This record gives sequence, structure tokens and C-alpha cells, in this order.
Amino acid sequence: MAEWYYTDSWNRQYGPVADSVLLELNQTGAITARNSVWREGMDTWEPFHTVAPELFENDEEGNPIDLGICAYSGRVLSSREMVPYGDAMIGVDSREEFVQSLMETGRVVEAQTTTKEKEFIGFWWRTLGVMLDEMVKYGLMAILLAVLALIFFGTMKVFSVPTQGGAFTGIFMAFATLIAYGAGAVYEIWMVGKYQGTLGKMVIGAKIVQPDHSRVTYKRSIGRWFAKTPIFLEGVKILPYVMFGFFIGLVSSGFQSGSTAFLIASWFLAFALPTILSIVLTSVFWMAAFDEQKRAFHDRIASTRVVPK
Repeated sequence: MAEWYYTDSWNRQYGPVADSVLLELNQTGAITARNSVWREGMDTWEPFHTVAPELFENDEEGNPIDLGICAYSGRVLSSREMVPYGDAMIGVDSREEFVQSLMETGRVVEAQTTTKEKEFIGFWWRTLGVMLDEMVKYGLMAILLAVLALIFFGTMKVFSVPTQGGAFTGIFMAFATLIAYGAGAVYEIWMVGKYQGTLGKMVIGAKIVQPDHSRVTYKRSIGRWFAKTPIFLEGVKILPYVMFGFFIGLVSSGFQSGSTAFLIASWFLAFALPTILSIVLTSVFWMAAFDEQKRAFHDRIASTRVVPK
């Protein structure tokens, strides 16, 4: 008999427990279809609903029984223990609470199954999530830089160390930028590993999972961040700016030489080529718009998917 480990809604781990105990926990609602479970021999943690068919006993003829997920309680139940409500199924013992909930909230009930979800978050929703995350990260970085500046220059003042000139300012900016950049990395890696998504993902109702819809490990979260941020995102930011600066330098030369044609060509190249380069470089992100599973480049590298939560 297998020994199972499971997590609660706060991602706290429990176990080991036997098959019968796991089924009893599901029956009482202590764990639901989407709680993660694991036993020896499994590569990763899985949502309970994906392993439930192997735990329930077969019918009188020896065939697997039909299972479903109660759209109210989230429990995995036999179809004989549920009644239909539109396309959804509701546990017989949850009918009264379900009806009361509908009367009070008027919420929409969606059908759920014991098969893994096939929906993926679309490109524009993912773009919104990224924008929200950038706002969060830049806000945190601004606060962190302000605190570091107070500590650094306050310490210099206490010890009467002169801070005039660009040397101290340059050292501080280099150090503070690294700290702030590291804080942004920790934010994303920790949030994805702990909560399956950043705040931006949470706002749009998304989570990051592996191809089998199991949780993303911290190791995979680190790899995903490296594929997304230092390798490509910084390249997208830096290279077009370098090219823009180069052609602006040519514009200055055009003013000095007095050549109108050279000046116009330099202005055109200063804006056109960096824009084209930005589009080419950001293809690692907007490829999600054309991918069947809405994967960006870093999703392909880390083998992750962004799905509805």
C-alpha cells in the first residue's frame, strides 16, 4: 500500500498516509481535487484529481467508476454521488449549501473534470501580468534604493567621510543597482517557487506549472528566470540603446559636417534600426501569441506553462 504525502491550502506538507486515509480526507473536504499529492515513484507532486482514479475502487463489473469534481466543494466524487447543474456536477451532500451560495452570491459555476486542464493564459493577459510585475518590482527597487542611500550617505556623514565628487556616488549606484537587481530576482524566483506565480500572475488569475500541471520547483523557477531576464530581457533593453546612441553620434557628426542627407539618414537609422532590433529581440516573448500553448521562450527553456489558476 502506497504512503502518500499531501499539502493543504497553505501549501503545508503532511503525511505519510495510506490510500484509504487520503480518500477519507478528500471525502471530508480536508483536501480537494487541486491539493498536491506525492508518493514514492512519482517524479513530481500532482494535483489529487489526476491520481484519484487509481485510488477509487472499481464497480461491480471490475470497471473504473466515473469520477468528477464537485464544483462547489472541490472534492473528487463518484458520479453516482453527484447531481448535474448545467455542465457542472454538485455533490449530493452539498446541494443545500450550493443553492444557498447561489442565492447569496449569484456566482457562476464552471464544470470541472478529473482530467488535466488544457487552457492556457493568452498573450495579452500575460502582457498585462508582466506590466503589473514590472510596476511592483520598480516600486520595490525605488524603496530599496532610497533606504540604501540613507544608510550609505548617513554612514559616510557619521564618520566624516567626504562624499563630494563622482567616485562615491558611482560606487554607491553600482552597489545599490546590484542589490536592487538581486531583489527583483529573488522576488520572481521565490514567488514562482512558493506560490506558482508572481503578484502580476495572481492578479490576472494565472499560475505557472510544469507540462503535467504539477508545481514548479525552485530549481526550475531559477532556470526560468535566467532564461527570461539576464539572457534576453537585458539584451532587449541594452542593445537597442547602444545602437541608438551610436546613430545619435552620427547625427551630431551630420550637424558638424553640414550634410543634410547625412543628417536625415542618421536620424532615420537612429530610430528605425533600434526599433527593428527591439522587435526581433522581443520575439522571445511575443512568440507566445502564436504558440498553441502560449509559451514564450523562457517557458520552452524551463518547460513551463501559464494556465488559469
